[in-house]
Order: sequence, then structure tokens, then C-alpha cells
Amino acid sequence: TPSTPSTPSTPYGVDGVDGVDGVDGSSCIVTEVENQGALVTCGDTMVMIFNGEDGEDGEDGQNGENGQDGQNGAAGLSSIIEVIDPCGDEEEYEEVILRLHDGSLIALYGNGNKKALTFIGPGDYTTSDGLACEFSVDEDFNVTW
Repeated sequence: TPSTPSTPSTPYGVDGVDGVDGVDGSSCIVTEVENQGALVTCGDTMVMIFNGEDGEDGEDGQNGENGQDGQNGAAGLSSIIEVIDPCGDEEEYEEVILRLHDGSLIALYGNGNKKALTFIGPGDYTTSDGLACEFSVDEDFNVTW
């Protein structure tokens, strides 16, 4: 029986002869030169690369549009919403009453050298600032004199 020629298992031909080795390369060494830059040495060749300097700053750009206002926060626990001068403006330094956001009233209470801020409620009062101004606070915390 006649034999059939075999087909190669790869589409490539037979490996050729290796070529001649190339010339050996050379390495470069980079050495930092403090406050100056870097020295690059490749064989007998040396190159100095100097540090650069920052350029001048440019002009500021135009401002952008303002953003939308935020919501107002809730009143704090001690927000003063009114200053009340009982008996009106009579002297430069007089006692006043402070109305807080919740409607409560704070006044200066004095007894000799002892003075303190205190909450006051409905009743009749006299200032201790030397004017002896009489005023009243009703059940709704309205102040009258």
C-alpha cells in the first residue's frame, strides 16, 4: 500500500540558526544632588538636571454666583425677642426686662451688692435701679406700668 505524505503539525517552518549576540548595553545611575537637582551618569557621559522654580501665580478668576440661601434655623432656647424698659426711658442706665422666644421674662433682681438675673412671673414689682419704678406682669406675661 502506498504511504501518504504527512502534514506538519504547525504552519511554521523549521527554526533557523540563531543570530550573533548584540553588544552589551550600559546602565545609567541617577544621583540626587541636594538642593540642586540630579546627576545622571551613563558610562562616561554625565548630565546634570537642575531643579526648576515655581512660576508666578496667575490672577484670580472671576467669582461665581452666590448659592441659594438656606432655611432659617429654629429659635434657640434663650433667644431674646424683646427688651422692655419698665416705666419708659428715664435715665441712661436703667434696669430692663428681657422677653425670651417662649414668652418668659427675665429681670435683674438686686438686694444691696447682690444682683442676679431671674425669671419673673405674674405679679407687681419695683425696679432696684434707684428709680423705684413700679410695674406689673399679668397672667399672659404682658408688662404694664
